[in-house]
Amino acid sequence: MSGRPPAAGWPHGRHRRPAQGDAHRHGRDLCRDGYSHGCRCRLKRLGNRRRRGDRPLLALHGHSGGCRGIPGVCAGCGRRRCRGWPKGGRCRRDLSDDVRSRSRARTTRGRRARRHVRFRLGIRSGFGIERRSGYVGSRDAGDPASHDRIRPRKTRGERFVTDLPPQTAVHPRKWWIVAVTAGVTSLGIVAAAGIFSASAWSSPHRDITAGSGAVGALDINLGPVPQQAVVTDEQFQTEIDNIVFILADDLDWATFRQVPRLNALQSKGTTFTNTTVTDSLCCPSRVSILRGQYVHNHKVVSNEPASGGGWPTFYRLGEEKDCLPTWLSAKGVQTAFMGKYLNAYPDGAKNPAYVPPGWDRWVVPVTQPEMYRGYGYTLNIDGTLKTYGSKPKDFLGDVLVGEASQYISSAREPFYLQLSLTNPHRPSPVAVRHLESNKYAAIPRSKGFNAAGLNEPAWRSGLSALGPRRLASLDKRWRERVQSAETVADAYDAVVAALTKAGKLDRTLIVIGSDNGYHSAVRRLPPGKRTPYLEDTVVPYVFIGPDVAAGVKVPSMTSTIDLGPTFAALLGTQAPQWTDGRSLVPFLARGSDEDWRTGVISESMSQARPGDPDYETLKPPRFTALRTEQWVYVEYEDGTKELYDRATDPDELDNVLPTADPELVKSLNRQLVALRACAGPTCRVADALPN
Repeated sequence: MSGRPPAAGWPHGRHRRPAQGDAHRHGRDLCRDGYSHGCRCRLKRLGNRRRRGDRPLLALHGHSGGCRGIPGVCAGCGRRRCRGWPKGGRCRRDLSDDVRSRSRARTTRGRRARRHVRFRLGIRSGFGIERRSGYVGSRDAGDPASHDRIRPRKTRGERFVTDLPPQTAVHPRKWWIVAVTAGVTSLGIVAAAGIFSASAWSSPHRDITAGSGAVGALDINLGPVPQQAVVTDEQFQTEIDNIVFILADDLDWATFRQVPRLNALQSKGTTFTNTTVTDSLCCPSRVSILRGQYVHNHKVVSNEPASGGGWPTFYRLGEEKDCLPTWLSAKGVQTAFMGKYLNAYPDGAKNPAYVPPGWDRWVVPVTQPEMYRGYGYTLNIDGTLKTYGSKPKDFLGDVLVGEASQYISSAREPFYLQLSLTNPHRPSPVAVRHLESNKYAAIPRSKGFNAAGLNEPAWRSGLSALGPRRLASLDKRWRERVQSAETVADAYDAVVAALTKAGKLDRTLIVIGSDNGYHSAVRRLPPGKRTPYLEDTVVPYVFIGPDVAAGVKVPSMTSTIDLGPTFAALLGTQAPQWTDGRSLVPFLARGSDEDWRTGVISESMSQARPGDPDYETLKPPRFTALRTEQWVYVEYEDGTKELYDRATDPDELDNVLPTADPELVKSLNRQLVALRACAGPTCRVADALPN
């Protein structure tokens, strides 16, 4: 036996790999007795037993097929691959001590480790600490329900979510331990509150009071809080029974205008030309659409769970139980979601075919890299996984559009369908039929193209002009974006055809929009997003349907937080009071609203990490940007500020903050601070402050 120390996490771990003959004679015992790679010794045997329908014990201890050595799907939880385990051989490190203490160790080291475990059990018994009930025991190790309660070992770069077992129960006689712990915790909270109050940028989630509605703490009197207006038939007589929301991925205004079929949609409906996203990043922006909240309120600040974002955070916070689909479903509206949901879905789910509450129809990719390429992906179709190949018929955009068309033909009215495409998100997948389209598309040569502005912030002040070869490469990538965006136009045409065939077109509102924008070569910046400027934060939104004015453009300040309240109002229900947005129905009815807001904010509360599909090497510090009809005012976490006059500088190149009127800056700062701390009804007061 090797003289190396036992494997970490094992009380009786061995290091040598048993011989194949030993595996067949003593396979289970050897694995349970602590071999670092013990599961591999039973590879052949377990594979044969699995084919006969038997459930191997080792596959029930937190791994897909038993500690990296056995391929396949876990018999207990259905996982296809291990998550959160540094080494496969440690499958038993999180079993309860009373199970591990009964192991039949055959070495001196193993017997000593077993005695240590029993000693710990004695200490716990003496102090009145009960067994942690969340872990499985030996008698229920083969029960999938018990397996689901196992808590995996968390590691750096964690990308999973589990239900944590109950905290260790303390005997009533040890009340003083609880009291001391509570006192120390209280002191820590008080100290932390003092630290947080020193700066609004002290953490990725900022001040803990932000989003609580405690705007009064900022010494700002917002006046009375208005109630959310209830839209009645007298205000907007409409025949709308259904809504189809086509959501593109990273579709900016420049790309939208270069696709003739998309640009022509503006003549068919009402276009909101000043729709600002809450964050120019996929996941935070999409959560804002579902919840009707700013990022500082829904707290999903990034694409990845390791940095406080992604679907696992949305799930952990319990927010998907109270969002647009659940509001509509409670009213009897049929709901369907097809396409990209939230980043990192379904990482960490006990069931990889998990379907969130509120959705009656569910067709969503579960493999993230393949999803963006358009081929070789796996779809979760109402709880059943189906993998597609690389043939032209398998193109993700076409498959989703086909599923949407079938749903429209059979759906019971009223219904809400969200068709969430991955186009034209990089790598910008293109359908075969569009490979020869838009051959001469290129980055628009606007005033800001490859140009520097005045008084630039430090994070981009040192950028040099892009050379001809670099610009030619960027033009090629831009052409692929435009070709990829043709799939969005295809989706609209297919939806209209399906609605017409089903006789539902005259009762359906179609909305086309994007989660965020995109920039390339503007201000000498490399391709990407995540900036406070208009290319990334102002996106197209077109509403087409019965009783909706055609060819109308609305320049008022709207936001993606308005979509949830609007859809809810049109389908006969009302968004909760805690939402931050407003209903856009008055604009659909009259084309304007005299009592509308004066400004909205866009926030960047995290930094993308390597491996994130939206990772960029050049990124600004975290910021909050206030956007009004005339001004763009930005405050970065490092204290840098910017001010752009949209009336005289529509490309937002020249920072006029050094020469601006101090009273104007003070007024804009007042509204920005109020919106950054608002929640629910107070947001509908703060966004109407004069500026």
